[in-house]
Amino acid sequence: MKKQSWLLNILLAVSVFLYCAGVFTARLFSPLADVPALSPVMMAVLVLVPLVIDAYAARGNVKRVWPAVIGLAAAAFAVLPAAAGLVPWTEAVPTGLLGALVTFVLTLLFDGITKRTVSGKGKPGLAPVVNAFVLFLAAQVLNGMM
Repeated sequence: MKKQSWLLNILLAVSVFLYCAGVFTARLFSPLADVPALSPVMMAVLVLVPLVIDAYAARGNVKRVWPAVIGLAAAAFAVLPAAAGLVPWTEAVPTGLLGALVTFVLTLLFDGITKRTVSGKGKPGLAPVVNAFVLFLAAQVLNGMM
């Protein structure tokens, strides 16, 4: 039986927090610094890093709690960037919904691809990293078409 894991939710909140804290600190000490904007591609990076860590920690034996994944992603992408000053508070809800959508789609694709590319009961090898890189490239292509 697969166990329910909350590791992805915790890692996602931590990665968004670290990004927002880093951008806030960079803008605080160097106001003219060019920091990366919170775009859908950056959201994809912030989602794919916890997915790779979760894939190595859980080794595929995870049952996702989808309402919790989507809800926490929406909350993390709405509140933390607005609190750090990356987006205005009036745009916090659309940013949170976009982050939840990116999280849901990438988690669904990553889990499906990883289950098929990781073979055997042993270590997953480099498959989760390669899968995340391919999904990152797909996010860049999709962003370029918009």
